[in-house]
Amino acid sequence: MNLAAKFLLVCLACLQSKPDAILHLNFVDPSGRPVQATIDEQNSEANAGFTYQPHLRESNVDGKIDVAIDNSNTEGCCFVYAKGFAIDLLSMSFSQSRAMQVRMQPESDLSVLVVDRKGKPVSNARVAPGQIFFRRSAWISNVPNRLPDHFESRTDANGVAKLRGAIAEDLRSVRVAIEEERSCTFQIPERWDRTSALRVVWDISFGTLVCRVLDPDGAPVVGARLFANTNDEIVNSNVIEEPTADFSAFLGKTGEDGCVTIPNVPATTIDVRFLSPDKAIGRGEYRKDFAIQAGKTNLLEFRQKPLCNCLVSVVDVTDSASHEGIAVQFFLRDRIDNITGEARSNEDGVCEVAIQPGEWMFLINDTTLPEGYCVYYPERSTKFTVVQSDELQTAPPVYIGKGQLIEGKIVGLDMSEIRFDWISASSKDIRGMGRVNERGEFRILVPNHVELGSLNEFAIGNSSRGTLALESKAPWVLKWTPSEESKSNE
Repeated sequence: MNLAAKFLLVCLACLQSKPDAILHLNFVDPSGRPVQATIDEQNSEANAGFTYQPHLRESNVDGKIDVAIDNSNTEGCCFVYAKGFAIDLLSMSFSQSRAMQVRMQPESDLSVLVVDRKGKPVSNARVAPGQIFFRRSAWISNVPNRLPDHFESRTDANGVAKLRGAIAEDLRSVRVAIEEERSCTFQIPERWDRTSALRVVWDISFGTLVCRVLDPDGAPVVGARLFANTNDEIVNSNVIEEPTADFSAFLGKTGEDGCVTIPNVPATTIDVRFLSPDKAIGRGEYRKDFAIQAGKTNLLEFRQKPLCNCLVSVVDVTDSASHEGIAVQFFLRDRIDNITGEARSNEDGVCEVAIQPGEWMFLINDTTLPEGYCVYYPERSTKFTVVQSDELQTAPPVYIGKGQLIEGKIVGLDMSEIRFDWISASSKDIRGMGRVNERGEFRILVPNHVELGSLNEFAIGNSSRGTLALESKAPWVLKWTPSEESKSNE
């Protein structure tokens, strides 16, 4: 191979590996001095359907590191670890390269006392953070199952562990493992004296769970992903009470026999879900509440329902044109089965889906709309009941059309300090959605028949952090006022 060909191959490889954006991070302490930090570039959820594998990278001594952003992952995020500071969480869904200073918060130790049912201290138990309410993003997220060593602790001979790496006020639960393979997450009561040790009573029995997934004909379903978590309520008290045991885990994929066997499941009522590998029903999700009996092998069986063929049309209300490639999302409205999926319209603007019997709702994925178009919400419902039948069934159409553009800016705070994911404008039952960039600028498309002067309600993607008030309609300026809690956390 000649030199020119090699150079061309190298250039092509570079182009293919070029990231969508680069996030230039600079970690500092509360006084602005550099902090050397470690980041975990994996998604925040350890039960996202794959066995969690940490992907740790360390900043330089000046606290700087560049992170490649994959914009195909719209909910990407990474954990940030630094000795002496609280665990932090950063969003990784940015549309363009940018620099970001991250001001780390000092950690505060939490003492955890682990005792057995008779009150005897349990030594050598592994204790780690469970769920944290992250100040930067206002998210509650599960900390990955594997952390750098200095964020975990072992109980001493007196059953006490010093849990580092999380601000005690923001910690929602702790994970405790006995004999490594037996573990539970304990919810922390909202009101307790956080200067005292959290007393965890290890009075937990375990059973074995066998989940079996069958298709409508009773044949095993291979490759279905199973998850579980408890549905116990969190105990709130003015004093430290025994926390509520919690179990949350990715259970695994079904094998050739359609089964997954999970040992050492806490004996409590758990909410078990499975995601079907069958693309014909989209990302099918089935759920069941199931009580685990201690010391027994508990069999839980899921059986898929038969599929029915259904059509849904995408109707253009402005010029009756047909649009290909628009994604229609469908949701099964059921208390237990939470089945969802998505299909693309063909050249005639029609989506063909195979779904199970039940009451369904159809919505437009507005990110697939043509330029200048938005969703039109008719008065009649987009709900449709699919019945068991071999005949083709037709659902009510979903409507799109050309919209009018609102461009504006959110003011009131330095936009580099907080990120708005989206914004919505509403008038009665009409709602327009738009994205907000890091400078606070937004673009919203609303249906042509909506009177812009009637728009008086706005919401942002992290509205729990504050409120929006309309300052001017020409140009559109919205003033954002952070909440008192948000102010105190900045």
